[in-house]
Amino acid sequence: YINPVIAKVAFPVFAKQNRDKAQMAESLLQLQRSLSHLNAPLIVGLCLVAPLLIPLVYGQKWQSSVPLVQLLCALGLVGGVSGPTQLVRTALGHVRFNFHWTWITGIAYGLVMWAAASSGLMGIVLARTLLGFVLGVAMIAITLRFLETSFLRFLRTLRIPALGSILMAGSGYGVFHLPVPMPDVARLMVAIVAGAVTYIGISAWLDREFLERSLRLLLGLKSKGKVAPVVPPAEDVREP
Repeated sequence: YINPVIAKVAFPVFAKQNRDKAQMAESLLQLQRSLSHLNAPLIVGLCLVAPLLIPLVYGQKWQSSVPLVQLLCALGLVGGVSGPTQLVRTALGHVRFNFHWTWITGIAYGLVMWAAASSGLMGIVLARTLLGFVLGVAMIAITLRFLETSFLRFLRTLRIPALGSILMAGSGYGVFHLPVPMPDVARLMVAIVAGAVTYIGISAWLDREFLERSLRLLLGLKSKGKVAPVVPPAEDVREP
């Protein structure tokens, strides 16, 4: 739900920058950094609280789906940062590459899931997740190569959201194992609050300037810093 909304604004920006790969790479990395601050805590949080959340929302009969949800969260993390790369490739004119990538990977998914079908639903989801993770990382690496920038630079961009998510998961895990009797709903709410406070605190401490600039941009306010915003104001964005 988050990525398609961002894409509507991001694609015209990438199309406008397609003659300057360095600027385009910087815009992509900053966009992925912003998306990671949104997606990473949500997906990692879902993975953590799934054992309590799913039975409470859907009933105990869905308890067996918890491991499947947790596996798919790994795929969601990759999808959260690889999604904008298709916009970049399209803006650069690699439409044919996108087309062939789509049908080839579609066949690959079908074959892998068919081969894993004899192992049951868990085997199918595990195969789907592993292949999706590999293909997602490959898609990111290929796009960065088109932009003549490094994968290491991409990883450095995500280090703060990753650290915040890990510490958030640690705080939530600690709440789950508190030796204090409490209803599942209360334990779930306490874990969510503890995780949210941890993530927001870490992000505000380590990435405050970036988050402030992003928030001001979202609210339509002028940026205080000298660094240009990732996405220009609406009046400067024109459809290609």
